[in-house]
Amino acid sequence: MAQSAIGPAPNSGFNGAERDWTSLWRYTYLSGDGTGAGGRWENLSANLPAFGGAVGNMNSQQSYNLVVKVKPDNPNVVFIGGTNLYRSTDGFSTNTNTTWIGGYSNLNNVSLYLNHHCDQHCIVFLPSNPNVMLTGNDGGVQRTNNCMAQNVVWEDLSRGYITSQFYAVAIDQSAVNNVIIGGLQDNGTYFVNASSADTDWRDVAGGDGGYCAIASGGNPYFISFQEGRILRVSLGTDGRVLSATSITPAGASNMLFINPFALDPNNSNILYTLGNDRVFRNTQALSATSIVGWDTLPSPFVGARLTSLAVSRTPANRLYYGTSNGRVFRVDDAHTSQATTTEITGTNFPRSGNTTVGYVSCIAIDPTDANKVLVVLSNYNIQSLFYSENGGTSWTPVGGNLEENPDGTGSGPAVKWAEILPVQGGTAYFVGTTTGLYATARLNGMQTQWVQQGRRNIGRVVVDMIRARQADGLVVVATHGNGVYSANITSLTPLSAQTNAPVANAFRLMQNYPNPFNPTTVIQYQLPVASAVSLKVYDALGREVATLVNERKNAGVHQVEFRATNLASGTYFYRLQAGQFVETKKMILIK
Repeated sequence: MAQSAIGPAPNSGFNGAERDWTSLWRYTYLSGDGTGAGGRWENLSANLPAFGGAVGNMNSQQSYNLVVKVKPDNPNVVFIGGTNLYRSTDGFSTNTNTTWIGGYSNLNNVSLYLNHHCDQHCIVFLPSNPNVMLTGNDGGVQRTNNCMAQNVVWEDLSRGYITSQFYAVAIDQSAVNNVIIGGLQDNGTYFVNASSADTDWRDVAGGDGGYCAIASGGNPYFISFQEGRILRVSLGTDGRVLSATSITPAGASNMLFINPFALDPNNSNILYTLGNDRVFRNTQALSATSIVGWDTLPSPFVGARLTSLAVSRTPANRLYYGTSNGRVFRVDDAHTSQATTTEITGTNFPRSGNTTVGYVSCIAIDPTDANKVLVVLSNYNIQSLFYSENGGTSWTPVGGNLEENPDGTGSGPAVKWAEILPVQGGTAYFVGTTTGLYATARLNGMQTQWVQQGRRNIGRVVVDMIRARQADGLVVVATHGNGVYSANITSLTPLSAQTNAPVANAFRLMQNYPNPFNPTTVIQYQLPVASAVSLKVYDALGREVATLVNERKNAGVHQVEFRATNLASGTYFYRLQAGQFVETKKMILIK
């Protein structure tokens, strides 16, 4: 007996000649093990939904939203989800029995289907009644009691809940107030003017909300959505949109899906954004349109996409930007026609051979000194954080205990954002990671100790962006899935009061870094429980040359510096004994 299944053929997939391409195949089992003549593939791609218009065609967004489901009691009824949800009553054997039942509205005007949402990811049927179907998408979960109705009626089970997957957030840097604006994945841009957790946010714009900025004085606001499109909007005190103007640079192309832009902190009339391999500048941002006020800064290289940028406060008019292949540039006098660009990529940045690697996702500038810069590389298995106190002339890795191993390998979190906040008694450094918010009051190379903040409320959730205001110490943290949090940090005390640093879950001795070394290297080890610790160094003949630790240590991650000034070049071994745990590793001294 022949049996059929709907799915992709073994060689189906992305068509490099097109931005988005989806194929649909049906397999029919005939005999034997189903291979060769024992089965038959049929290409049904020509019958995929194609309603035309603004959003009517099947669109999987390069497989971001793609689901196929066969109705349990009728193999001819097949549901396909892309941005929209479609139903075929003949298994897509033709294109004439297909109905558009969810996602965008079938009015084909970019509005949403009533009580449904675009970008489909999951379809399930009620086991006791296959006419009852539930869908999961970027808007939550919806249910219909009759998936076979001519006009399917949906009930939104999200009850108004938004998953609040923030890409970006902004606060007013020129005045002390409660205004926060942020862009969310697939749920637009939202505004609030209150510090209470019970206050509702107002929806300002649709689409995928991106970077935001607030001009000095509170109006206008600059917001963006997918592929770098920027709007200048005037908002009421309650967030109502009073006017909106598109100011996306007309000449920009190949922009990131969530594309950075930055408003000059000293002059709201100057705005910078990125487009592929160049920086676009507008010196008339308060009155600009998409074709007014824009020019580009000289691009000193070809080949890498620009991924991040930041503008200084003191001194003014210094721009830093980073690339998708781990390079960093500084632009002095960025507001003038005499702007000069200098590559400041660190010689110790991660490399593969002679080529830098890493995605520069954030550059944080100390608001009191533009020479002090923190660069974030978001990739796993490379060092994540580099700090410079001289405008990029030299760099020091400061990932510290965020890295499982000193060279960045291992299971440490990815770092996504950084912020520098001068406070009473010093400077607070914040980083957002895939496991939450961390802070330190002192950068000390790879011995920097980052301490998790807000463990009980922010939690171990992805932190996409942090914004801080020096005037009142306001720190706003935007998470990808757990909302927005704020606190006022005016001294270093709240940071040091946190004691919930990452906890080790096993005994481990890490590889020293750097290795080879001359003459100093750092050795890290972790203890799941308090233990008597002995850490010693031996030469190649087994002779003890140094005792680095010989005392009881608390549970946690520890590190010690080994200085081999008086030792000869060669191979050495370091041995950790903690209770019954013993481990030895090799290191090389080269002078």
